Amino acid sequence: IVASPKIDPEGIQASYIRALFGVVGFVAGAAILIYGLSRVGVSLVPLLAGVGFGGLAIALAARPTLENIIGSFMIFLYKPYRVGQRVNVLGQFGTVESIGLRSTKIRLLTGHLTSIPNEKMATVEVENIGRRPHIRRLFNVTITYDTPPEKIIRAEEILKEILAVPEAVDSETTDSSGELA
Repeated sequence: IVASPKIDPEGIQASYIRALFGVVGFVAGAAILIYGLSRVGVSLVPLLAGVGFGGLAIALAARPTLENIIGSFMIFLYKPYRVGQRVNVLGQFGTVESIGLRSTKIRLLTGHLTSIPNEKMATVEVENIGRRPHIRRLFNVTITYDTPPEKIIRAEEILKEILAVPEAVDSETTDSSGELA
């Protein structure tokens, strides 16, 4: 299923499918083991009591992992960002490379790869640069006091021409007719 061309092997859906089949395999294996032990004649009451205490210890030890899995479900449901989008999270500015069950990998502008746990990604502010509707340009143009008015007007026209160049339109911000949403 993960090898299907419709599913990104590095995406969150592939991670969920792998996790689901891992849990199903574990439950099936445990059921077969318990059934086999009961058929051999092993008393299951002490075994299940020990599993209860062991399960409590495992649950306490696995709390951070469960928080990350729940965080990945929140990311999957709300989709605050996707693979390939540029984000700014916890002062880390870069492009999302993969979203897994435990963490999100972000390629920083410096080239480094950072991994942020999904528990944090689901609770902190994520600035999604990839979904911005426009880019604000703010800069100062300085001229000397003795510049003739004709040159000032021409400089203003040149700046307007430069800023009038249309940017590539993102498919997420447009509807089916190509108009901005």
